[in-house]
Amino acid sequence: LDWHQFVQPGNRVFIGSGAAVPNALIRSMLEQAEDFKDVELVHMHTFGEMPWIHERFDGAIRTNTFFLRPAIVEAVARGMADYTPVPIFDIPWLFKQGDLPIDVALVEVTPPDTKGFVSLGVSVDIVWAAVKSAKRVIAQINPRMPRCSGPARLPLSRFTALVEAAEDLPIAPAAKVDERQQRIAAY
Repeated sequence: LDWHQFVQPGNRVFIGSGAAVPNALIRSMLEQAEDFKDVELVHMHTFGEMPWIHERFDGAIRTNTFFLRPAIVEAVARGMADYTPVPIFDIPWLFKQGDLPIDVALVEVTPPDTKGFVSLGVSVDIVWAAVKSAKRVIAQINPRMPRCSGPARLPLSRFTALVEAAEDLPIAPAAKVDERQQRIAAY
């Protein structure tokens, strides 16, 4: 993709959440991102690496997260990222009411069904609101994404661009539970 036709200076770009981070799209976008100017990447919780917080993107990309992970904390300390503390149920309102309008949403979806609908799969959370309110939506079609029913379906016509890329979904390692946590759980 020619990302300069989708992402303009000053745009706010949303990145899909959790196990549905569209990594192929992000890698493609970051190959051209050093030419970006004042682009804000907004996301909640992302599994895996976050290459967009690397210092080489300073001035081109700035991160605004709703969920702090250690790497983001370091980026905030370096002055390259922002943290917006907000309850998850208020985030859709921020997108829809214009406080944090989304110009471009990058999401990962299933292949289309026979009626031309894709599913947001395992990550609907705030992704649904971002897709509904974004001016442009670019999707990574991943045949490994599980199809989910309910309000996770979108017609192909909603997307500005589609890229097919098969990738395994990340798996969170099992947490090690110590005695103190066991006692807390027992209460």
